Amino acid sequence: MRPLIFLVSFLFIHSLVLSQNASIEGTVSDSASQLIPYTTISLMNAADSSLVKTDLCDESGMFRFAVKPGDYFLAAYFSGYKKYTSGHFTLQADEKKTFPIAMQRSSKDLKEVEVTVQKPFIEHFADKTVVNVENSIVSTGNSVYDVLERSPGVSIDQEGNISLKGKQGVNVMIDGKPVQMSAEQLAGYLKGMPASTVEKIELITNPSSKYDAAGTAGIIDIKTKKGRKDGFNASVYGVYGQGIYEKLSAGMSFNFKKKKFNWFGNYDYGRKRDFYDLELDRIFYTHDTPVTRYSQHNFVMFPFNMHNAKLGCDIYAAKNTTLGFVAGGNSNHFSSPGYSNSETLDGSDALQYYFNTDNDAVEARDNVYANLNFKHTFDTLGREIKADVDYVSYSNPIKQNFRNTYTDPAGNEFLPPTAIRTSVKASLQIYSAKVDYVNPFSKSAKMEAGLKSSYVTADNDKVFYNTNNGVETLDTGKTNHFLYEENINAAYLNFSKDWDKFSIQFGLRGEQTLVQGNQVTSHVTFSRSYAQLFPSAFALYKLNEKNNISLSYSRRISRPNYQSLNPFILYVDPTFYKQGNPYLEPELSDNIELSYTFNDNLSITPYYSYASRNISAVLLQDDVNKITIQTEQNMDHVDYYGLSMNVTLKPFKWWNSFNNIDLYKGTYAGSQQGEQYVRSNTVFSINTTNSFILGKTLSAELSFFYKTREVYSVLDINPSSSLNIGIKKSFPEKKLSAKLSGTDLLYMNNTSGAIKFSSINEKFSRHRDTRVVSLSLTWIIGKGGSSASAKRQSGAEEEKRRAASGGG
Repeated sequence: MRPLIFLVSFLFIHSLVLSQNASIEGTVSDSASQLIPYTTISLMNAADSSLVKTDLCDESGMFRFAVKPGDYFLAAYFSGYKKYTSGHFTLQADEKKTFPIAMQRSSKDLKEVEVTVQKPFIEHFADKTVVNVENSIVSTGNSVYDVLERSPGVSIDQEGNISLKGKQGVNVMIDGKPVQMSAEQLAGYLKGMPASTVEKIELITNPSSKYDAAGTAGIIDIKTKKGRKDGFNASVYGVYGQGIYEKLSAGMSFNFKKKKFNWFGNYDYGRKRDFYDLELDRIFYTHDTPVTRYSQHNFVMFPFNMHNAKLGCDIYAAKNTTLGFVAGGNSNHFSSPGYSNSETLDGSDALQYYFNTDNDAVEARDNVYANLNFKHTFDTLGREIKADVDYVSYSNPIKQNFRNTYTDPAGNEFLPPTAIRTSVKASLQIYSAKVDYVNPFSKSAKMEAGLKSSYVTADNDKVFYNTNNGVETLDTGKTNHFLYEENINAAYLNFSKDWDKFSIQFGLRGEQTLVQGNQVTSHVTFSRSYAQLFPSAFALYKLNEKNNISLSYSRRISRPNYQSLNPFILYVDPTFYKQGNPYLEPELSDNIELSYTFNDNLSITPYYSYASRNISAVLLQDDVNKITIQTEQNMDHVDYYGLSMNVTLKPFKWWNSFNNIDLYKGTYAGSQQGEQYVRSNTVFSINTTNSFILGKTLSAELSFFYKTREVYSVLDINPSSSLNIGIKKSFPEKKLSAKLSGTDLLYMNNTSGAIKFSSINEKFSRHRDTRVVSLSLTWIIGKGGSSASAKRQSGAEEEKRRAASGGG
């Protein structure tokens, strides 16, 4: 513990040394004294004009900075106005200065009054952590899956299950829309989604009631890019990466904004080869005596061939009314050859025979989506209404051929060869509509309300054939046609109020869930119907200008996805298959967080979570036939105690460092194969991201992640780590930039572990092609810099969420 105590003490002392105890605030208005919201305000160092901080005004045209004493000046930027620059001024300790800024109209080209300010890769706010993907050098050429694996507090296991601060049950969303997929399907989808299409990723561990209640561990919201710059603007990029296999990607994005229309879109293509390399050692017992052991090496190649496209338009129909639509999709078609080489040994490890499985699979992952949206602002106080209608379709047909051969130690045939052919037609349709209303009672109090309804249908038709002695027959025991319908209706109400030093927010969300499953082949149906309430509460107290304390609570749910409920069999090899469980119940959790914030560079958050009926992957062993089945079951409960610390440091003017430390203990209680268990351990993880300004056109990035051993149910996961570096060179006169990056340089970001419980004794180790060196080139066409209007939506959303949590 001494190194940990030293590290925590070092970061805390640095935050004290870098503390800020003076403030600047003000308003921005035009020549007619009308306030201008969302203006970009930059605080500059008077000595060398370097950037100290930048932010957007809120909806009322107000801004505020907490800074150290020193010499500064202010700059303000907004589309259609002349750049404002204040005179130099000096801030003393504990001094507060107020600046009423008056902007003057300008007819000059926007690029003459713009400033480009790059956000750090990771930002921490009172209610969320934001990963600014587009500002990361290391993310060059990566997929969204790769970026998530390196995000603070996020981990992904060998089955694709995503955890946030050690807790599974994360609700993954794209642009605020839930992704209705199994863990394995979601992992494949995110691997095919280029990081270049994403602006940022929001990690929200304790959401308010206006968010969907799904996700006992919280929400991960992936925000894709959407240009809003005036005139025509575009960027073109190309990336070449080399790991064990090559990885190529290229694409372009554009927007054209003129008068009342803003068109935007992108197209991306990727051709990447990845692999899944798994080593397994599994032992079977009879009356506690080992009788059979399988030693296996599994390898599958994934030669992805990806297309991603999006087209949308914002229509500014009136001064306070915006209409919009977005449509797009992605496609990933590939053939994935694989093999499994296995040794079968007896209880004394004497070799009995070999069995080998060759697999040829042809798979298509297609997704199309469409959105219609509407927003109207009634007055300058911020009263507004928003509405969205969405349609999403997923298609995942798979054809597989398995060939099994059995040989004795001398190489002779041990058993006759067998073959299996499967064909899966899987589709998912999602329809949803929602409306949100915000009604401010004053500048310090508001009410939010909303309604949402979603309808999901899934159709999974799997045909299973066996070939023995050259004769193919339909396997009626494994063939299955599964239909699934889910309807969720929701309503919420939130109220928030701010005082000088105290802020509160209370919310209540009600959700009704209707589920129906139909196993057409076996004529078995099931249904679920339940309604539940999900309260949330947030409170913030400002001790002084430098210290805040906040408390938050929320109740959340994780429903089993349709794939988990589908009882059809997914064949892997003669000794292992996966199967769904139609009797799964939803998981419920209660979550509470207490957070202390010192200025903007230190936050310490102890948290507690209690989850009942936790959904967990389990292994069931048939010791007679020597077969292992992976399925999911409800555990009794899970307790999480944790402490999270975020520290932002600036040791030197050219060095910014964001550091996240998590220390938590999970205790799991449940039963498996008829035996009860209670298991727990304490986990420590650290994620540090450092950016370096090496010159006007040269910058670098270095990040490191480490996580200790973790227990999840009866599974033990070994420690893992990742080291990543990158460098960027800009050529402003040619609007060109080049990035060179390396990920997982030590090749330590793999998953290994063991299960030893009851009659199950298994060890595994999985590797992917994670050590990659990438080179990218990006060319900007058009005006280049970011306009205030381009940031308007993201800035407003950020302010609303920070206000909702009482923070900021």
